Amino acid sequence: MIRTEELYKQPESQRLEFKESFGKETVETVAAFSNASGGEILIGVTGDGTVKGVNVNDEIIKDWINVIKQATQPQIFPEINPVVIDGKTIVCVSVQEYPLKPVSCKGKYYKRIGASNHLIPLNEIVEMQLYSINSSFDSFIVRETLADLQIDLIVKFFRQIGNTGRISLQEDPMVNLKKIGLIKEDQLTFAALLLFGEHQTGIHIGRFKSQDIIIDDILIKSPLVVAVDEAMTFIKKSISLRN
Repeated sequence: MIRTEELYKQPESQRLEFKESFGKETVETVAAFSNASGGEILIGVTGDGTVKGVNVNDEIIKDWINVIKQATQPQIFPEINPVVIDGKTIVCVSVQEYPLKPVSCKGKYYKRIGASNHLIPLNEIVEMQLYSINSSFDSFIVRETLADLQIDLIVKFFRQIGNTGRISLQEDPMVNLKKIGLIKEDQLTFAALLLFGEHQTGIHIGRFKSQDIIIDDILIKSPLVVAVDEAMTFIKKSISLRN
């Protein structure tokens, strides 16, 4: 995979787009990438690859994430990271292909063709929906590799499974992941990424004083094998037991 610091030297393509600033077209591209094979959007870069830079901070990035979340359906949470190039800050928006298609942007559906976005005709929207119905979200193949997963969590997980005596395991984690269906065609599935890696999904739990007042909340984005325990810890801490 090409590093962000080198991406701006590439021409715009099926998986790469430049934007001088964040706006409506950026969100449309997020949806288009989600409906295709994913991609990166570099904000602060002109169409010819010139680095202009943008003024950005954590709050601005949070606002961008919220705008994308509110405009897309199903809601998309891309990975957004600032990168400094020659003293100027650009922002890389990394979008994964979404398993359940199509993803809409403000009620419209876009797909990526070459280096531009195009509206998806009605007949293709229906075809994509029908295909998704027959697809399993967690069995979808992702770009990440075993190196992107937390090996210590995998080892712990299979040690716990092995102790039950219900499955015969090997020393090689790849073999074990294949055995339980977390690897297909020698590639990781989304289930493997959810269980043992970094992903853009989360568990959002809140404790409410009333229907409109939140006392405390937590957004958990840890690998699921530990996220469940974190969620239960928060819930137990928040529950008041009365005789």
